[in-house]
Amino acid sequence: MVRGFELCGIPESLIRALLKTRVKDLTVVSSNLGVDNFRLSLLLGTKQITRIVCSYVGENALCEHQYLAGELELEITPRGPRAEHIPAGGASVPAFYTPTAYATLVQEGGAPSRYLKEDNIAILSQPRKVREFHGQHYLLEHAIMADFALVKGWKADPAGNFIFRASARNFNTPLCKAARTSVVEVEEVVDVGSFAPEDIQVPDVYVDRVIRGGGGNMRKELSVDVSFAMIRGGHIHLTFLGAIQVSKYGHLANWMTPGKKVRGMGGVMDLVLIRALLKTRVKDLTVVSSNLGVDNFRLSLLLGTKQITRIVCSYVGENAPCEHQYLAGELELEITPRGPRAEHIPSGGAGVPAFYTPTAYATLVQEGGAPSRYLEEGNIAILSQPRKVREFHGQHYLLEHAIMADFALVKGWKADPAGNFIFRASARNFNMPLCKATRTSVVEVEEVVDVGSFAPEDIQVPDVYVDRVIRGGEGNMRKELSVDVSFAMIRGGHIHLTFLGAIQVSKYGHLANWMTPGKKHQDQSGGPHGALHQGQEPKILEKCTMPLTGKRCVDRIITEKAVFHVHKKRGLTLIELWDSLMVEDIQRSTGSTTAFSPNLRPMQQIAA
Repeated sequence: MVRGFELCGIPESLIRALLKTRVKDLTVVSSNLGVDNFRLSLLLGTKQITRIVCSYVGENALCEHQYLAGELELEITPRGPRAEHIPAGGASVPAFYTPTAYATLVQEGGAPSRYLKEDNIAILSQPRKVREFHGQHYLLEHAIMADFALVKGWKADPAGNFIFRASARNFNTPLCKAARTSVVEVEEVVDVGSFAPEDIQVPDVYVDRVIRGGGGNMRKELSVDVSFAMIRGGHIHLTFLGAIQVSKYGHLANWMTPGKKVRGMGGVMDLVLIRALLKTRVKDLTVVSSNLGVDNFRLSLLLGTKQITRIVCSYVGENAPCEHQYLAGELELEITPRGPRAEHIPSGGAGVPAFYTPTAYATLVQEGGAPSRYLEEGNIAILSQPRKVREFHGQHYLLEHAIMADFALVKGWKADPAGNFIFRASARNFNMPLCKATRTSVVEVEEVVDVGSFAPEDIQVPDVYVDRVIRGGEGNMRKELSVDVSFAMIRGGHIHLTFLGAIQVSKYGHLANWMTPGKKHQDQSGGPHGALHQGQEPKILEKCTMPLTGKRCVDRIITEKAVFHVHKKRGLTLIELWDSLMVEDIQRSTGSTTAFSPNLRPMQQIAA
């Protein structure tokens, strides 16, 4: 994969190195191949490319010639879905729905992907599956993953953290996340620690190699994944397109002529806003948030006035009013894992109504039946609904629906009167997609600056997503890793070790850590606890009795008494034991059969 448009952000040194290898049968994923005999097009001249996945061919005569001569397979899809294909692959979302190209040749199939030398068609594009959401038709699009991503950055440190210059981040940022090996060419290598944590645009977890190349030719452009998300999310009211044909009913044809080359289809807020909401006394609010925080503070204040009747969140925590109102039947509570939640809101903002995720398969989230609302008598009034399941590449995925809201209350740092604004440090966590997934966004900032104070590449949320700006207080800022980034890292396979707490774990690695029937919901991605048994009840069992968070997702169990290896078919093996304990002590504390390692050793302690 290489980013496209051939204007800026192209790794020229890496392309020249690829030319020298003379490696053949390359499949290239890029927005386009640019002009003849330049950058990516050089690989056509040496006939190293046999398949291209792109959105636009343009005026590349060599590409047209090889395609019509049957030497090149060409897969063209609209730029709108392409803006989601690669980020979805990086977040381990195998497929998603998009409204783009319904009732076109993209949906119906039959576009020539490859010709025979005799001008006969060898391969035709396949039809897309269609589904209706909210009275509109959407196509099922599959995510893209690559073996290698060749990326152009500006500055990097030896650990692999790097940043882009100006608009060179266009499509470059998601490339690293959707490739098994990412190689980054930069203009300058700086010392570790030169970047403030909040300034790192791509962290080292996504980077495998860094090389120092030339400066290249930098030009300005709007990031395409941002621009098409703006259009599909309904934030652009007027779009100009060129056309080959237009019907009397407004049907548009502007990307291919049969028998000729394919052209392309592109033609947490502070208290000020919460206090204002409190004063309105508006009732029956549905609140979408990661959590409600602690009692009598910020969002929780709206519980005290009983303005909230429904909460969509990932974590309740120790919020006593929330638990009381939920069990008393005054509050409807929808809990879903944080992993899918990291995609719900961005998908809504990009006009993607639904997507598939591997998280929570074979759990109560998928099966349905979790109590969403109780009656006053303690009986269950509403149960969660089961999710639809589909298999991709031998793995099961759940269909999750995107989230759109009527209002988003967002906390920024600085804004100009036009509505462009930036965040301070890690306050961008989940705030960035909120503005894009709402009909009206109200932004509270600490400072209003003059128009033109921000360099275009520094604007984190442009004015097209902002409806109101108010100046509030500074609030309390803390550092945290963006949740949508962290869960994309985990699901995308970039994190090799994750620590979770558990209510129960089965001998085959099934995990239960998010709710106890008849009690409040917990977090579906709970923190480490480490007890072998709770009271008189073992936590390690033959079979979990609590609702599952995940099946066969635990590889190692660490408790205060012992360490177990978990085999997905054979079960538990005791591998480490606390010094003062015997094997019989572990057998009495564990509600499961356990094998014993021939190399059983004392628990290994790490010095503080």
